[in-house]
Formats: sequence, C-alpha cells, structure tokens
Amino acid sequence: MERVASPSDNDTIWNWFIMSTAQLTQSLRHEEHRWGELSDYVQAQLQFGSSVTIDQYIAAQRKRHEISIRFDDLLGNDAVLLTPTANARSWPAEGPLPARAGNTDDPMVTLNTPDANFTGHPATSVPMGLDDNGVPCGIHITGPRFADNLTLGLASHIERIKPWPLTAPGYAPFDF
Repeated sequence: MERVASPSDNDTIWNWFIMSTAQLTQSLRHEEHRWGELSDYVQAQLQFGSSVTIDQYIAAQRKRHEISIRFDDLLGNDAVLLTPTANARSWPAEGPLPARAGNTDDPMVTLNTPDANFTGHPATSVPMGLDDNGVPCGIHITGPRFADNLTLGLASHIERIKPWPLTAPGYAPFDF
C-alpha cells in the first residue's frame, strides 16, 4: 500500500458538465420544439449545452485524455486506488439539514466518484460503516481500464470481511 496524490486536478466535474450538456443538447436538437415540456433543470442544462463552444468542448476532451493518462500511469495493470467515496463530513442523521444546497459547504461537491466517470476507469463504492454523525460512509475503489474484476473482486472481499446490514439498526426489514 502506498499513499499517492490524486491524478485529477479537481476540474473533472466542470469538464464533464461541458461535454455532457453539449452532447445532450446535440442528441435532443431534433426535439427542440419540445424542450419547454422538460423540467427547469433539464432546460437549464440544454441552454448551457447550447452555449458550449467548439473550443470549450475540445479543451474538455483534452483534459479528459490528460487525466485518463494520469490514471493509467498510476494504476498500471493491477493496482487500485482507494479513496473515501466523499471527502466531506456528512450532516448529522437527526438534522438539521443545511439551509442552502449547492454551495461550497455542500458535501456533494467533494465526491471522489466523478474522476472514474470522467475517464472511464472501472470503479466500485462499498459501504464501510458509520461516520461520527451516524451516517453511512463508503470507500471508492478505482481500477485500471478493463479490469472491472479487480474493483468488483475487492468490493466482494470487503463485503465478506465487513458485511453491511441490509436493514438499518432499529428498523424492520422490508416485507415483499
């Protein structure tokens, strides 16, 4: 085991958003007359995607390639990268929730999962226990390209060592 720096430079989500909204907009271009029927959120994505320039799109693709190479170099053929699924502390299970969502205090902006989504490396998140606030936390396993067996195998091994309860403490199991 070795401690390493992240191959990402933390602009993964921004570059993914540029590419995905441009692709979404292009895919739905033939239905533009129906965009008004979509949710405000999807309409905002389509509006943003319509504003992406070719230069922005190419720059995002280049960044994707650059970060992918860094992950390839780090992982080789048989290494895995273990990170917390999220880098932020959770909110207390009993509340209160933050008054505003989507700000820089929002734990959702510190996920480790987008890098694998952006580069196409296989990844698996496994529950690891409860944090200090009683909220489940996980470990994120990223592996080399085409080595899904490594991430899934390690996840399976972790689950055998530390099984995750299917029912939260104090709750009855679902009855189908």
